Amino acid sequence: MDERLEAALKTWGISYLFPYQELVIQGLLDREAVRQAVILPTGAGKSLCFQLPAALFENPTLVVYPLRSLTADQKRRSDQAGLTTVILQGGQTKPQRQQVWDKLAAGKVKLILSNPETLAQPKVLRELQKVALSHAVIDEAHCVELWGNSFRPGYRELGSVLKKLEVPRITAFTATATSRIVEDWAQSLFGGEAFSLIRATADRPNLDFVHEPYLSLRRSLPRAVLREARPALVFCRSREQVRRWAHHLHRETALDVRFYHAGLTREEKTGIEQWFFQSQDGVLLATNAYGMGVDKSGIRTVFHLEEAPGPEDYLQEAGRAGRDGNPARAILFVRAKAKKAVCTCRRATLLSAFGEEAPACSGCDVCRGQDSVPPPDLSPVLRRLEKAVHRLDREEVRSFLAGRIPPALWESGLPQVPGWGLWKDEDDLTVRELWKALEEGEWLKFHERGLWKGLLKPLPV
Repeated sequence: MDERLEAALKTWGISYLFPYQELVIQGLLDREAVRQAVILPTGAGKSLCFQLPAALFENPTLVVYPLRSLTADQKRRSDQAGLTTVILQGGQTKPQRQQVWDKLAAGKVKLILSNPETLAQPKVLRELQKVALSHAVIDEAHCVELWGNSFRPGYRELGSVLKKLEVPRITAFTATATSRIVEDWAQSLFGGEAFSLIRATADRPNLDFVHEPYLSLRRSLPRAVLREARPALVFCRSREQVRRWAHHLHRETALDVRFYHAGLTREEKTGIEQWFFQSQDGVLLATNAYGMGVDKSGIRTVFHLEEAPGPEDYLQEAGRAGRDGNPARAILFVRAKAKKAVCTCRRATLLSAFGEEAPACSGCDVCRGQDSVPPPDLSPVLRRLEKAVHRLDREEVRSFLAGRIPPALWESGLPQVPGWGLWKDEDDLTVRELWKALEEGEWLKFHERGLWKGLLKPLPV
């Protein structure tokens, strides 16, 4: 190990580096020109891979982040490590920007934290061209391909910006990247130059991957949140979903539930971030974008209300759980269907998307034999209805479950059948959701023709 690196480790009170960390750091220190892509799982210590070299380089290191929450978190870490750090981002006043330029001119800065859009501004680019940067880091680099082609076009200009800044060392960091994303970096970040790929397995052995079938998410989510270990993080796809599900969860569980998305004010975001980092029992609902910036080590359960757009997004979300290395769960809600699909190991399926062969599974519902689709809690009730003298149509079955008595049922004795009014305490939205799930999941079928047209079919055995 490099003598400078050994001295830095002692200064920082670090007794050892993981092999991949040492490989990345030593490569930066040994060579004047470096192009490398580093894919390390969440919790593997990616930040140290550029913080330590930054402390040893004579000139500043530029770090590019996609989110303000990540920038703020890195500023906090860098300050704790004793690294003089400045931030370049939107919304800064002229005096604030001038303060940054003055610090850079005085040679006092070790880390510059920014984002693609700010770096592309002509004034910012001109000022940074006056600085002989030692290293440029693109953290969460999967965003270059995933976001750059849609709502963050600044990411597609990042390679051009780095070329104008003449940065000798460029490193792309992420926890998740398929071969498609790595191939994209070759041109978008490294300009066709050869680069090194340092890649650890994406597997997180302490994570248990589970699919949870549901008929009504309005019922199943509160029950699951109460059942599973907390703190918990619930991922939604939109701001509206985040707000709606947060209110529903708080009403149904009486737990401390809050939500976070890009539409909140900076003060609101800061307050929620501080609350969640300190909470031992809280439940936070967030969009994927915020989840990427959550660095709370003790999250015990992550819930996905629906499938992520791709494996990178899913692993980013699931990876928020168990960053302390202790057992944690990632639970994906899936609509229950009467016909069970053939399933393979969740871990193997996920890792195959990243071109990896899975080791022996350390935790998933399929490998435990717990992936069988449970029948809905009203199956015994429906079986009794099949055998009733009065054959029921759609509206009558629904009325029976809701505890209403249409005229045709008054004399049938059905109100005395166990299960009468099974849904009577559910609100109308939940009843509609349950009914839709029963029909779409083929738990309930009705004759479409013949003598029994419109009436309940026998359930599958």
